Amino acid sequence: MSSQQKNEAMAEQEKQTIEYLRNHPRFFHDNLALLAELEVPHLQSGNRISLIERQVKILREQKGELKRHLQELIAIARDNDSLNKRLNSLTLALLLEKDKEAFIAQLKKRLHDDFAADIVTLHLREGDIEPDWQDLYQAVKQHGVTCGSPAESNKQQLFGEMADGIDSVALISLGEIGLLAIGSHDSEHFHKEIATDYLKQLAAVVKTILARFD
Repeated sequence: MSSQQKNEAMAEQEKQTIEYLRNHPRFFHDNLALLAELEVPHLQSGNRISLIERQVKILREQKGELKRHLQELIAIARDNDSLNKRLNSLTLALLLEKDKEAFIAQLKKRLHDDFAADIVTLHLREGDIEPDWQDLYQAVKQHGVTCGSPAESNKQQLFGEMADGIDSVALISLGEIGLLAIGSHDSEHFHKEIATDYLKQLAAVVKTILARFD
């Protein structure tokens, strides 16, 4: 038998062994003594360790990964809980305002204080509007909420003299009423992948309360 034939025969045996073990997952459970005899290479040191030691190591690593994942989920849950509380507080504060001017002032203040907004502008549609504003309203309305880096033209249009230093923006459609623009000096504050559920909730609150003043 040639060397190539031997290699092919060994490869076929390995394949059959792997297939057998896959089809009989209780094999080692029924042959515990064999586990202590088997050795596998240690990934870091290159030394040989028993299969049991390797399994224990893998289980510890999996446990550590699950623990980290759980901690991440807990952190996300805490962030969401904090966000919901701030949004509820904002809603209650806005409901107490008696006129539009006071409402807008309170909205800007609370978004700045409680949601780390650097600049907030509210653009309400009144009568005939210029084509560039019409295009912007429709673009934002189509998506509901858009986040990311602002175009220079839009930045000036939305924030005027306060546009300098704004590196990320959340544009929130208020339907036919207009739009709410929130700007941040942090380029990652309103990145494109950010969850927008709370911004949509904010839009619903603002639209509902503004309707009372018409």
